[in-house]
Amino acid sequence: MAQYKPLALSAAGQDPNALYDATLRVLHRKGLRIMSADRNTREVRTRWFRFHELGLVPGADGEDYAGSFRVTIRGDAVEVFTSCDWMNDLDRLSRPQACGEGERPDGIHDKEVELAINIIDESRVVTARAITEVQPAPRPLPHPPEPPAPGCTRDTECKGDRVCIDGGCVDSPEPISPEPTRAVTTDW
Repeated sequence: MAQYKPLALSAAGQDPNALYDATLRVLHRKGLRIMSADRNTREVRTRWFRFHELGLVPGADGEDYAGSFRVTIRGDAVEVFTSCDWMNDLDRLSRPQACGEGERPDGIHDKEVELAINIIDESRVVTARAITEVQPAPRPLPHPPEPPAPGCTRDTECKGDRVCIDGGCVDSPEPISPEPTRAVTTDW
């Protein structure tokens, strides 16, 4: 057994929600089943597992200890706490505690550091991928409009009574006079 202090590893600059999501993915990928997950407190607890499943040696007299990780995201830190107990219920009834206060099996601190680093790395990779995917591909610039043809294209572009003929404003060949108004009579 080794002296134990819970781990708090800095994840400065990382989004706490992204770290929480990364925690779920990393635990799943490592085959650690989740007992509870609370997005509001950003805390995830694993089901009990045998320490030897993590590659750690059995306890005294070949007895197997069990552990459970509690991963909490607090601000810009990943905190990992490992619970420790006997693996079978009979041992729990006959013995007060598998791991003494402040002690854990040798190597558990290294496993906690590895877990926290995996979570931070996963968060960085996914966040970088999301930023890349969100940015739209650059669109080709539209062709600039063609410069206007010299001269006019419509009579309304010419001043006064002038009209547009063949791209130029010219005096009207014949004066434009308004149509005479006719009186409309109706018999009711």
